[in-house]
Amino acid sequence: MNCSWLRHSSVLLLALSLLLIVACGGGGGGRADRAGDDTTDDDAVDDDVLGDDTSDDDSTDDDTTPVGLPFTIDFENYALGDPSLSGPWSIKVSGATTVQIADYPGKGLSGHALNFESGVTGVDYGEADLFFSEAVTGDFLVTFDIWLNNDASCYIGVSGVSGSGADVVANGYDDSLWAYHYQEGGGVMKAHCGTISDSTPVNLTVDVYASGSYSVLMNGAATDCTDLGLNGGAGGWYTDMWFADENGPNPCNAYFDNLHGESISE
Repeated sequence: MNCSWLRHSSVLLLALSLLLIVACGGGGGGRADRAGDDTTDDDAVDDDVLGDDTSDDDSTDDDTTPVGLPFTIDFENYALGDPSLSGPWSIKVSGATTVQIADYPGKGLSGHALNFESGVTGVDYGEADLFFSEAVTGDFLVTFDIWLNNDASCYIGVSGVSGSGADVVANGYDDSLWAYHYQEGGGVMKAHCGTISDSTPVNLTVDVYASGSYSVLMNGAATDCTDLGLNGGAGGWYTDMWFADENGPNPCNAYFDNLHGESISE
């Protein structure tokens, strides 16, 4: 199932929500203060995701400022449990799916990682978005380690305004890596990138080019998914990278670690 339309709809809804918050003013009635410094925030939890916490009225600093390029996240300083309590993440879950920071001894990596444990019904869904501090318009890459269970199917990508984005699918159940090739005129094809191993850490990199294409690398080497068309074409404004469940019979049971993003030259 191609969930990219859900991702792009979510970006538009987020933008509309932010406009409404600015128009209506911050604070009051327990509303999250998402642009200031919590000086008018009257709720019991610090949800100031963009300010500096200088006038925060709760007892815990969880000011999760979005990341800028370059960034590196290895989750070692994250507390176990909800990632959004330790970093700039938006987590969406439904049904039996969980998305959390967890230990995973014996799986080839050490320490903390972002863990998906997903259900297998149509109501089981999970998504984790890592937001950038400002929209990225030039050439850039995101890279990360993934450990797939042998029944897993996980969606990974970057997205932005006006539906722009790159979408990759990693399957443990048939050891295959796929990506979506968006064509001029609105067509889309699912391209086979190569074979990916389950039950062992694999490094994936997505190179995104402002000229309108992207490439997928595995363990530093090029795959058959090179110069694929980006959804939205050239000139995209990218706001986040994300991981998601396929919302179906093949759950995203996986660990993600060692995230990194930086600008590049094509």
